[in-house]
Amino acid sequence: MKRLTLIPLPLLCLAVGLSACSDKNGEDPFEPEAPRLTGDISVQVMTTTGPAYQGDVGYAVMLDGVYSGEVGPGGYLTIRDVSLGRHTVRLVQIPEDCRATDGSSKEARVEPGQTSEVYFPVHCGVLRKRWGRISSLYKRNPPLFR
Repeated sequence: MKRLTLIPLPLLCLAVGLSACSDKNGEDPFEPEAPRLTGDISVQVMTTTGPAYQGDVGYAVMLDGVYSGEVGPGGYLTIRDVSLGRHTVRLVQIPEDCRATDGSSKEARVEPGQTSEVYFPVHCGVLRKRWGRISSLYKRNPPLFR
């Protein structure tokens, strides 16, 4: 009767070659993965409306001047695989009677493998109408001293 000899896996790998013991297309399975050289940006919009507002609200998002997608009121958009560093995120196509209360342009800093969050609060309806009323009162009744 013949005796079966088992060869330990490390010796088999050396005899056949390391590619036989690899699980990732010839790459060393014990080598750590290379760090990701991109990150993501999550853009969130929270829209509030006045009682008389009846418009349709939706916005386009620009990243460094390039169209990146659309987001609705109370929605979010994730822009994936953005290069590392600082980027300008801009909310555009804001309806005429809406206003981004903290400004329509913000800066995001992208770190390797991380998600940078950008938040845009937007108010539609009453805000502009009230501001128009306040500014007209100011013009009619200017302050005594300037």
